[in-house]
Parts: sequence; C-alpha cells; structure tokens
Amino acid sequence: MLLTERMVLTKLNRYREQANRDRFILPQNQKIDLFTDIIDECVNFFNIDLNKNNFITEEEKNTIIKENNIKLEVNEIKKSRGRPKTKILDT
Repeated sequence: MLLTERMVLTKLNRYREQANRDRFILPQNQKIDLFTDIIDECVNFFNIDLNKNNFITEEEKNTIIKENNIKLEVNEIKKSRGRPKTKILDT
C-alpha cells in the first residue's frame, strides 16, 4: 500500500496545490477522471496476479515474492535510519 501511495503522489505531483500537502488542483477543462485514472493505473500495477501468467514457474513466483519482501524490509530499515527497534520490557 505504501508503494502505491508513493507512486500516486509522484504522478500527481505536478497538480499539487502546495509543497508538503496532499491537496491537488484539477486543471480547468479536465474531468476528475484525470486523477482517478492515475490512481487506478497505480493500483492495477501492483495487483498483477502471478497465477494468470502461466509463463512464470512456481520457483520464479517465489523468487519475486522474496525479492518484494526484501525490498519492504530494506525500506523499513531506511525509515528507521538503521536504528534497531527498541522494546520496553516489563520488570
């Protein structure tokens, strides 16, 4: 979900009302479909059903899943700036 959100915000960046705000201005003479099509495109990009692609073997499918999980873990590490998560233990 986070990747989809970032992709949508990147594609809508030129319509942004103000920096650091997630408000966008629809250009005159444009329909709201301009924005909804961008959102749909981004969501559909990440909703590819690997089972429909018969040319992908089970091993390749598992590799893709593992790579995506690794990317998510790397992004979490980057967000934490390399600091380990601390847990508060009850004593």
